[in-house]
Amino acid sequence: MNVLRLVFVIAINVAIWGGFAWSVWVCAQKGKGRLALFGVLGFWTVVMVFAVYAGAIRLARPNSRWAAERYDAEKTARAEARFADDPGIAVERQYAVDVNNAWAEVDVDQDDLDPITRRALRKAGRLQ
Repeated sequence: MNVLRLVFVIAINVAIWGGFAWSVWVCAQKGKGRLALFGVLGFWTVVMVFAVYAGAIRLARPNSRWAAERYDAEKTARAEARFADDPGIAVERQYAVDVNNAWAEVDVDQDDLDPITRRALRKAGRLQ
């Protein structure tokens, strides 16, 4: 009977901690790095555990890896509407506009660019 109880307790703990670790990873992928960090540092508080779960369930930032890989046009529009007032998103939009304006007259060959410029142009939507 004690062995069965031990196996049950271990299985429950693995499920709880695994779910929490997965939620922290999802928060980081969704562009909620501070929440993921607070979740790791404050894992022992019930409030942080539920905050991390909520962050994993809620909509991702439109510029996050999660949104880029998993969101269609409708869900991306919802994310952009939700994070419209976010200063980080506004700075990134302005950056994309500035990069596109700076490179508007230039015929770009992707193979001739250094990795940093290629990444900046890809992020601004100038390259595929």
